[in-house]
Amino acid sequence: MSVPFAVLVAVALYYLAFDGKDFKWAVIAGGVLLCFFVIMGILQLLYINVYIAPDKIRIRYKSLSPFPSPKNSVLIKPNDFHNYKITKSLFGTKQSLTLSVKTPGGVAEFSKISLLCMPQAQIDKTTKALDLLIAMNKKKD
Repeated sequence: MSVPFAVLVAVALYYLAFDGKDFKWAVIAGGVLLCFFVIMGILQLLYINVYIAPDKIRIRYKSLSPFPSPKNSVLIKPNDFHNYKITKSLFGTKQSLTLSVKTPGGVAEFSKISLLCMPQAQIDKTTKALDLLIAMNKKKD
């Protein structure tokens, strides 16, 4: 994300130094780049790595927005896994995954994880694996 910003600054400095009358194009490019950054921040695009196995459920995700953000991870023991739900928002285009776990105090939910950047085939594989874990947990109980 810093490369487009650096190019914009270089072009703006060039126009300031050599050709001040065409500086409007640098301003327009800056506005477009700023709108792009704001849209990426609103959509909350995430890079997601999902690992589901009989011994653990691990979901790692990192924001793709141009603003600094931490890397996050969810680690659940399959015996503690309770359920999941996928919700849709933004006119049905944005899907979010919410995982819930069994705790001594009841059922607790993790925060929503945006699935906007995940291909539908991978979402389907993930939900099938989670459904299988739910079925395995019901057989144990």
